[in-house]
Amino acid sequence: MTTKNETADINLDETLNKTDLGQIINDNKKPILIGFMLILIAIVAYSFFNYQQNISQEEDLTQAYEIKNTVFTPYFEDKIKTAELFQKLEKVPADLVGHVSLVPSLLEAIKKAHTASESELLSHLSLIESWYSNVKGQGKLDLFFTLSLIALYEDNKMEQKAITEVERLISQKSEVLKSHLYLTLGRLYTNVGNQEKAKSTFKYLLDKYPNSNEVSLAKIYLNKL
Repeated sequence: MTTKNETADINLDETLNKTDLGQIINDNKKPILIGFMLILIAIVAYSFFNYQQNISQEEDLTQAYEIKNTVFTPYFEDKIKTAELFQKLEKVPADLVGHVSLVPSLLEAIKKAHTASESELLSHLSLIESWYSNVKGQGKLDLFFTLSLIALYEDNKMEQKAITEVERLISQKSEVLKSHLYLTLGRLYTNVGNQEKAKSTFKYLLDKYPNSNEVSLAKIYLNKL
């Protein structure tokens, strides 16, 4: 005895077989259904992935806000010393090291610590560099972090490290602060006694950026070589 469902399936098959397209669909019903199922699964998986990402980002921002309030703010308010600041920073979760919302606070802390005690700041250089490694390539955030690090290197007679970082920034396509970077590079070459590279760097600055604010200083340095 044929059931209603079986009759409906037979009628559907007969209807589909009346056209070429219907014949193709009828012959390939199972692969088509499997294809639709795979697409549906992919859509659900993608939606779930985005949902999880949004939750993760919200959790990171919440944690970053907490770190800013409990670590950086007390330091800026002189409630904790530099040593305690870096002790707290050592405990920051790895996925928040170099977080975009925390880097500006770290750079401000570096500036303050540099003014107060350069030697103490230098003792925490490895931690600063670990944050820096997570910021590289992030546009202007990378630029400003690198400039802070270059100043720290230069003030502590680590010119070669400073030169490496300046050259890395110069190699990038962005023209932001390019004349300043060439002036810095020329000065660093002067400090290490490489007069030939210092001269060529200052001359390049004068030729490439003749209207920049750094031109007058570049001429002074060049005349002394």
